[in-house]
This record gives sequence, structure tokens and C-alpha cells, in this order.
Amino acid sequence: MKSIASLSKIQLAAAALALALTGYSVEDARAETDMLAFRLALTSEVSDDETLLSFYRDRDFRPIWLAGEDAKERRIVLLSALDDSVGHGLPSFRYKPDRLKSLFANAVSYWDLAVAEGAASKTYLQYARDLNTGALEPEDIDDGIKRKRRHIETDFLMERILSPAPDAFLASLAPADPAYRELRKELLRLDAMIAKGGWGEPLPSEIGILRLGDKGGEVVALRNRLIRMGFLARNANVSFDVHVENAVKRFQSRHGFSADGVVGSLTTDALNISARDRRIQVAASLERLRWLNEPLGNKHVLVNLADFSARIIENGQTAFYTRAVVGQSSDADLSTPEFSGLMTHMIVNPIWHVPYSIASKEVLPVWQEDPFAEEQLLIFDKENNEVDRAMIDFTQYSETNFPFSLKQPPGPLNALGEVKFMFPNKYSIYLHDTPEKNLFSKDVRTFSHGCVRLGKAHDLARFLLAKQYQFPDRLLDEALYEDEEIKFDLAEPLPIHLVYRTVLVNAGGEINYRNDVYGRDRKIFDSLIEAGLIS
Repeated sequence: MKSIASLSKIQLAAAALALALTGYSVEDARAETDMLAFRLALTSEVSDDETLLSFYRDRDFRPIWLAGEDAKERRIVLLSALDDSVGHGLPSFRYKPDRLKSLFANAVSYWDLAVAEGAASKTYLQYARDLNTGALEPEDIDDGIKRKRRHIETDFLMERILSPAPDAFLASLAPADPAYRELRKELLRLDAMIAKGGWGEPLPSEIGILRLGDKGGEVVALRNRLIRMGFLARNANVSFDVHVENAVKRFQSRHGFSADGVVGSLTTDALNISARDRRIQVAASLERLRWLNEPLGNKHVLVNLADFSARIIENGQTAFYTRAVVGQSSDADLSTPEFSGLMTHMIVNPIWHVPYSIASKEVLPVWQEDPFAEEQLLIFDKENNEVDRAMIDFTQYSETNFPFSLKQPPGPLNALGEVKFMFPNKYSIYLHDTPEKNLFSKDVRTFSHGCVRLGKAHDLARFLLAKQYQFPDRLLDEALYEDEEIKFDLAEPLPIHLVYRTVLVNAGGEINYRNDVYGRDRKIFDSLIEAGLIS
């Protein structure tokens, strides 16, 4: 049996003749067969999307882009949105706007019109979903991105585009986060800067350290770079004066470094990142905001891995802030993943259950050299019985057959510090205190095995306890005095989001950059290019 898509013009003509012989006028017969041709062609065009086909079937295949009320306005709105997709950092080639314009302009037969109608709806659905929830599947990009795109139902999108204001509906699909709007502006600014040659010559790699009072060619190169980047007013000074120092401090502050005004290796490396590479970060950041384009909670925890920070956000404002240490950048297995969860409780005086990978790969080699090193760690067999380390010959084991589990009891040297914050997840990630307070003074803080260490863990504990207890300070002090684990459930569990944002917008609307320490931005950008992003 032939499919309806394979009906020829001869068969349609025969259908017209049959209609005419049954009493239809020639004009009526032509109209019926023309409509039949349109239905058959549109069915063929959208047959790979059963929900879209049902949408058209339910409306008796009446078009929404080519005829009917407000069809012209919808066409204009859709084509305008596709033209603007570049400004969202979306893969514009994916939508084939020139093909769609050609289909609209050159449709002659009813078959042509149906092809244009179907193509418009499918293009609209693709664009609307990309704008609202992202153009890429996050988990396909990097093992450290543990997110899934939401799926917006076809019926919802098709019904809403029929609203009296289709332009307002399309605009509403983009993230409402004010940062999204500022990132779009930054994308345009960088495009303009790149067209003018970017930020000029990078600083010499052997520049060394520059500070107040220095002179010479390196200072001139620094001055020129700062001028091109907008941190210093144009001038002809050849010395590292107070104006250059203040410009360096502004640059450092905007890039997450200690603002000491001294140009060392970290500052030099950041200064030498090109406008093109910053554009990559902005495009990736726009896509990430689309992935999280949903309510995060009026009150939630936001951990920015790229910024090495943790915050509690209440009604859009930062209510609590602390520096953080995140997973290592040199080993992908130890980097901290991106995902969301629900913080349900905290534990004071936690026991550290040493992950097997750490026990077998890091602790075992130490014990093979000195069986009595790391004396604070307790050893347990498979039945959870404590084992005297003096009875173990560690040299007979390797990282693949080490049969013991290790625990570190509460105490001042416990790797988790004195409090940890739990949001149960299959990645075994949580927030916790640490005895290594010196790490929080560093600008780049990628030292953990994946979990997030907090600089002000005690303060965070008090902040959370204060929401449900009258005397949080006394309660925490009493708990810390004990030598066993004490659990505090949160009366109102907090949504927590571990994000990776290398381009930030501060309260004044200024763009701030952070280093792509895990290399994930480049992977997102490369995937966007493959999907059709204009580079």
C-alpha cells in the first residue's frame, strides 16, 4: 500500500475528477484536492514528530504560519528571532533561516506551502527549546557535568505561539536571570573588540614581576594592554605609576585575584587571555544559564566552582558568603561535578569514612614505607571489626586488592574538620570544614578530592541553626564539645546548586571573569560549534 506522501499529481488530478463527477463544481473539486495535497504534504513533513502531527490533525491541518489570523506576524517574529539567535550564543546554522525564508518566498503549489509550514513549526520548536533549556545535552559534553535538560512539551509551545503576542512569548523563553542580559551585551562587546583586532599584543611570557616604580618596555606593553581592555585611560606614560597600579588592582579584582597591584604570573596569564577566548567563556556561560533556566529557590545555596565560593542566596541577595576549596584540576576524576540537590542536614564532629581510592592509592603507599604513619586513621576489616595495624603486612597489598576500610574519628586533625553539610547524592559530594585553613588565602583553590571545603564552615552552621534555634552559638559550642557525631536536620531543606560560572556579573552590572580551571567551557563551545554556532 502506498503511503500518502507518495501520491502523485496524476492521482490528485484523478481525485479531482472523481469529485467533479459526484456533483462538485470544478472549482470546489480543485479546492478539495488542493487541500488534500496540503494535508498529505504536511503529514509527510511532520510525520517524525507524532505530537506535532496530532497538533495539526486536531486543527484539521489549518496552517499557523502561512494563512489565518496573525500568520504574517508569526512569520516575522520567528524569522527575526532566528536572525537574533547569534546574539544569544545559539547555534544559528542549526535553524537554517535562509532555507526557511526561501521556502516562504518561493512556495507556489500547495505541496510547497505544506513543506514551508512544516519546516517553520519544526524550526520554531527547535529554537524555542534551545533558547529555553539549552542547545546541548550537558551530560554529553563532560563527565563532570551532571545535568539534564528539561523537555518542554510540543503542545505547550505550539499553543503559546498562537497567543496575541508571539514576540513577547518567544522573548519570555530566555532566562530571566539579569546576568543573561548582561552576558549578551558582553558577547556583542567582544565581537566588536575582536573585529578591531582584540586587545593588541599580549605581554611577553618572560615579563617577570612588575610593580609600582618599574619602567621599560614591559611596562609600556602592560599599559597598552590595560588601555585596550578598558581598565586604564589612554596615556603616554612609560612608568608603572599609581594610575597603572590602580588599573592592575581593578583588573585583579574583576578576575578573582588578590588586588595587590603587583603583576605576577597569575595576573600576566589572565591579562594574556585573548578576547576570542573570553568570548568562548561568555558563549559557554549563556548555555549554562539556559540549562538552569528554572526557579532555583527563593532561598538556596549556590556553590560556584570556578569562583571557589559558596553563598546562600535569599530573595536574590547574598545572605552568606565564604571562600571554598574545590576538586583538583589536574585529575578529572578528582574535579568537583556540577549538579543540584537538596541540603537536608549537617553533622557536627563528623567521622571521615576514607574513600577506597584514597585509602588504596594514597594511604597504602605511605604505610608500606612506615606502618605507623597516619596514626589517626583506624583500620577495619570487611566485617567492620577494627584491626590492629601492627598485625598487618602492608607490603603484600596493592591498590587493587587492599581489603580494609579506613575511618578517621572526630578531632582537630579530621580531614572534614568539625562540621559537614549533607545533600544526599550518588556522587558522594558534600560541603565540609577543614583543618587546612591556609589554603583559603590562595587565589586558585583546587586542592580537594572532589568535595567542597568551606573557609567559614562554623559560621555557616550558625547561620543555618539560627533559622530554627534560639541560641545557635551555644548549641554549636555544646555540640563541638562532644566527641561523637551529632546530627542536625534542617527544618527547611535548602536547594543547593553546584555551578561552574567563569563569567560573573556583580551587583553593579560589571562583568567578572574566572579561569576555566577544568577546561569545561572550551568543550561546551566546541560542541556549540558542531551544533551550528557561528564562530
